[in-house]
Amino acid sequence: MAALKRERRRVHLCIAGGRKVMAAYGMVVAQLLLGEGDHVWHLLSPPELLRSREMHAALSQVVLVPVPVLRWSLLPSTISELLLWDDPYRAIQRQREMQDQTRRQILRGFWSQLTAAERRVALALTRHGGSNQELARRLRRSPKTIANQLQSIYEKYRSSLGLPEGARVRERLVSDLASSPDVTGEDVPTGAGSPARARQ
Repeated sequence: MAALKRERRRVHLCIAGGRKVMAAYGMVVAQLLLGEGDHVWHLLSPPELLRSREMHAALSQVVLVPVPVLRWSLLPSTISELLLWDDPYRAIQRQREMQDQTRRQILRGFWSQLTAAERRVALALTRHGGSNQELARRLRRSPKTIANQLQSIYEKYRSSLGLPEGARVRERLVSDLASSPDVTGEDVPTGAGSPARARQ
């Protein structure tokens, strides 16, 4: 199928018949390679026809049903990577690398929006965890100030990642910052404190 797509052919893939695992493989191939002009079909036939093992059936005995495909080609570079490498595992790995680069670019944009004070709070949260009160004591600020700064950090984080307003992001934020020292400019392993003890 990769050869057909290299030739810019339109593909109609039927996943009826054969072992179920082959149908599963067929769907994976469809997700990886097929584009908007291609189609996946399932052939419905009555049990009597299946038992008869006939090679050819009357048109009235079978129905072609379109199968919806969530195409990985909707993600950047999937088809081009597959056709370049001719190796789905290498292409998927390359796509993951590109997605990680995109994620880091988004995080850098988020980090650049934070004030110096907000960055200190975000780093303390990532390093040590803990409640707002514990962060306030550690940073020698009032709990209200910490709460307000965290609220601002969460709002900027949601906006940068396109998350819905009010989504709980504390643990996700900590995970992102802890795994992205190139974004914060510091190695900030997650601390032993529990982020879940505080709101958001």
